Parts: sequence; structure tokens; C-alpha cells
Amino acid sequence: MNIQTLILLILILCVVGISGCTSLNTQSQKSFSDGSITFNYPGSFQNSTLPEIIMPEGWIKVATLTDEGTIIYVQKNERTGNPEEIQQAIENSIINSGFKGEILSRTKETNPNGIEISKGIYTIIDPNNNETLKYIHFYFKDKKSAAYIIRVYDYESNYNKVSDAANTIFNSLNLN
Repeated sequence: MNIQTLILLILILCVVGISGCTSLNTQSQKSFSDGSITFNYPGSFQNSTLPEIIMPEGWIKVATLTDEGTIIYVQKNERTGNPEEIQQAIENSIINSGFKGEILSRTKETNPNGIEISKGIYTIIDPNNNETLKYIHFYFKDKKSAAYIIRVYDYESNYNKVSDAANTIFNSLNLN
């Protein structure tokens, strides 16, 4: 085999390899939109019919996505538009819930698309098995001032999966 044939063969293998990697990356994420917000999430998550998380009046379930125990739960409230107040109320309920909840962090960040997001990381002890559930919550407003909460959670042993999903959502979240 001469050098030109070898170079051509290596070039073909590189092109095929790069095309395969590119198609794998695009298949590994899905996109969600409700008309007001859009975000990407890992492709392994599927729509779910899990019961609604109970919230005060005015909150509606927008989406529930699951992947082997890890849950992405989206709610919105068109009448309430102050994410910081909502975050504080949820944190107070975590502390006072009797489920041994703990607030690990609370930050306000701007994502790559310029959306200001209040973020909280919390733990709650599951009363059914005494295992620690770890939550990442995002609080923000859409262009019409509706408040949104996106929760990503699972048991602490699966926190890498929770964190990866939350990072994908945070970095891709956009307002329509």
C-alpha cells in the first residue's frame, strides 16, 4: 500500500468517525417547548404521567420527564412573577416540612442566553426509606412575567445524573 492510499484511507476513517460522533451527539438530547420557554434535556428522558407535585393555587404542571428515577418537573404560574419570593417560600416549606430538608446552596445566575435564574440545591430525607433526595430547582420568569419552576431530582446516589440534566437545561434554557 502506498502512502497516498494510506492517507486517503485515514482521511475517510476520520470523516466517517466524525460524522458518527456528530450524529450521536445530536441524538443524545431532546428539546422541550411550551411556547413560552424552550430547553434541551438528555435524550434518555421520556414523557411521564407521574402525579403532580402539590403547590399552592395557580401552579400548573407543564411537563414531567423521567429516566430511571431521575425526574425533570416543570410548573408555571401565570399570576405570580417573583422567582425570589417563590424560592423563599419553597425553602421555608423544605425547612419546616418535617422531612429533614436542608438548603445546600442558593444562587442567582445568568445563563448563556441571558436569562436570570435563581437556583437552589436542596436535600430532603425520603420518609419511605430514609434515603436522601437531592433537588436542583430553577426559578425564573418568561417574557409575559409568568413564573416557572424547573425541578431536577433523584436520590443523592444519582446526583451526577441530576447535575448533568440540570446543566443541560440551564445552558439551553431560552424564552420564546
